[in-house]
Amino acid sequence: MGHLRGIFFFFLGLQIFVFAKSLEVQIETPHAILINAKTGHVLFDKKSRESIYPASTTKIASVLYLLKNAGDRLDEVVVCSDDALRIVSEEVKIAKGDLLPPYILELDGTSMKLKRNEKVVLKDLLYGMLLASGNDASNVAAEYLSGDVQTFVRNMNQMSESLGCKNTHFTNPHGLFHPDHKTCAYDMAILTREALNYPLFREMVKTTVYKRDKRVFTQNNALLKPDSKYYYPLAFGIKTGYVRKAKYNLVAGASNSERELIAVLHKSPTSTQRYIDAIVLFEAAFCEPLNQRLMFSKEETSFEKVIPKANKSVIAIIKEDLYLKYYPSEEEEVIAKLDWQELQLPIEKGSLVAKLSLLAKRDGRLLAVEELLAKDLVSKKLIYRMLDGTKGYFLPLILPLLLIGLGVGFVLLVKGRDEESRPT
Repeated sequence: MGHLRGIFFFFLGLQIFVFAKSLEVQIETPHAILINAKTGHVLFDKKSRESIYPASTTKIASVLYLLKNAGDRLDEVVVCSDDALRIVSEEVKIAKGDLLPPYILELDGTSMKLKRNEKVVLKDLLYGMLLASGNDASNVAAEYLSGDVQTFVRNMNQMSESLGCKNTHFTNPHGLFHPDHKTCAYDMAILTREALNYPLFREMVKTTVYKRDKRVFTQNNALLKPDSKYYYPLAFGIKTGYVRKAKYNLVAGASNSERELIAVLHKSPTSTQRYIDAIVLFEAAFCEPLNQRLMFSKEETSFEKVIPKANKSVIAIIKEDLYLKYYPSEEEEVIAKLDWQELQLPIEKGSLVAKLSLLAKRDGRLLAVEELLAKDLVSKKLIYRMLDGTKGYFLPLILPLLLIGLGVGFVLLVKGRDEESRPT
C-alpha cells in the first residue's frame, strides 16, 4: 500500500499488509535462527523449532535465572558443597543412568576448578559459567540460590516457559548431556534476548579475559579474538557450547549503529563452521539496504472530526509525509492508528489536533508517528457565541429582553382566550 487519499470520517485501526522477505543465505549448520534483539523479529530461520541438545549454551538460561533472582546479591560469598562438585566419569554416568541425578559432573567436562568448601563470590561464579564454561560453577551457583540443584533447574524451566519457550526442558544448569535435556534454536534466541536486558550479562559475554585472585578466565568465542581467523569486529560475544552428541553450538550477538542481532546455531559439524555461518548471517543482515515506503501523503490525506457546537468539522492534515522505514527481512504488518487530541473551541488554524501512528501488528511497537494540524479555524456556532456573550456583557443585555418577550407573549395569550370566550 502506498498512501491514502481523501477525507476519512472514521479512522481507528486501518490494517496495512506488508510482507517481509527472509534473508536468502546458505549455511551448513542444520539448526539456526537470526533475530533482531530489540524487536524479536526473525530475519532467518532454519529448523529453529526442532529439538536439539544445547550443550553449554544452557548456561545462558542459568545465568539469566540467577540475574533475575539474585541480581542484588552478587557480592555474597558462596561455599562449594560436596554434592555440587560431585564428579564421575562419562562411562559411570551412562552405566548408572537414572540412578545418578542429571546434574552430576563429568571428569572431562569444562570446569572453573572449584574445590570442596572453597569460598567464592557469586559474581565470579557467573563469570566462570560464561567464560570458563564452568560446569562446577553452574552447580554451585544453582545450589546456593535454590537450596539444591534440582529445585533450581525446575524453577529455570518455569522461567523459560513463562518467557514463551515451548520446546525447552532442562535437566541441569550446565548442559552436560542428558537425553531429556533439550531446547531449540528459537527458544534459545528468546532466552538470550531476555538476558541482554541485564547490563551485567552484556558486560560478561563481551569480556575476553577475567582475572580474579589466582584464576584467569579466557573467552572461547573466536568472534571476539582479534588474532582469530574468525574475528568479527561487530560481534559482542555470548556463548559457545559443545558435547559430543550436541556437536558444536554457538549463540552470538553482533551490532552496528542501526541494529543489534542474535544468531543461534546448533549442531554445527565443526567448531569453525559455527563461526563461518554466524558471520554469513550477520553480514547478510548488515548489508541490507534501509528502505522506506510512503504510507500517507501530506498532499492527499486528511481526516475529519465533528465537534458539538462547532460551526464546521475539524479537518486535520498531515504536517509531513509519513514514511515507514524498514529492512527487507523485517518488513512488518502494520496498523495505522489516529489519536485525536482533547479539542476545545476555538481551534486555531495550524494547531495540533491529532497524531497518526504506525504500529507493528505483531507486538504493538511504534514504528512511526506524525502530527496532524487543523486546516482551518474552527469556532463555535453563532448561537452559542451569542449565549456565551462577549466578555460576559451579552447575557445581562439579552435577559431583560427575553423576560419582556415572555411577558408580552403571556398577555397576548390571555387576551386571545378572553376573546374566544365572549358570546357572539
